[in-house]
Amino acid sequence: MSQTLTVPTFTLENGTTLRDVPVAYRTWGTLNATGTNAVLVCHALTGDTNVADWWGGLLGPGRALDPTEDFVACLNVPGSPYGSVAPVTVNPDTGERYGAGFPPFTTRDTVRLHRRALETLGVQRVACAVGGSMGGMHVLEWAFEATDGGAPFVRSLVPIAVGGGAIRPGRSDGGRRSGRPSSPIRSGETEHTRRTTPRQTASRRPA
Repeated sequence: MSQTLTVPTFTLENGTTLRDVPVAYRTWGTLNATGTNAVLVCHALTGDTNVADWWGGLLGPGRALDPTEDFVACLNVPGSPYGSVAPVTVNPDTGERYGAGFPPFTTRDTVRLHRRALETLGVQRVACAVGGSMGGMHVLEWAFEATDGGAPFVRSLVPIAVGGGAIRPGRSDGGRRSGRPSSPIRSGETEHTRRTTPRQTASRRPA
């Protein structure tokens, strides 16, 4: 059964600070004394925390996600209807649901919030993060998380069904890191045509 913990305060990349932020999660197995045997499963866009429902063949003794050896955890993403902070959540500052005023969460916001939740559960480092599709985007973002000593917070990453340039559901996280602003992709346009078409058109202009 899914459980919920509350992060007292959390500040998004855009500067918005939320209070009493719920994060739904589910775990299997036992966290070791050093807090280092966690295996994080990042769910896809329409998924929830019940890994057994959608990756049941991978979860169980002797399988890839083995709760007899690892502390398997899955945390629900913000904006989801399955328990974490979302538009239907009551804003403690107003007493009303966030509704249309719910702030936009970036991929990095989600990972940082989930790290806070994992640390609340006692996790010191994650042995492996695995996920597909949107979950794969989150796995890639986990590569940028480090311990206070500078070591990777996640020791191994398994992104599935996602490319390195796919951390761009609408905003370019890669562009943000390089300092280049992103621009929206017009209907019928792809990343390839947006990059090549203006240059090709320019080359065909008469002298």
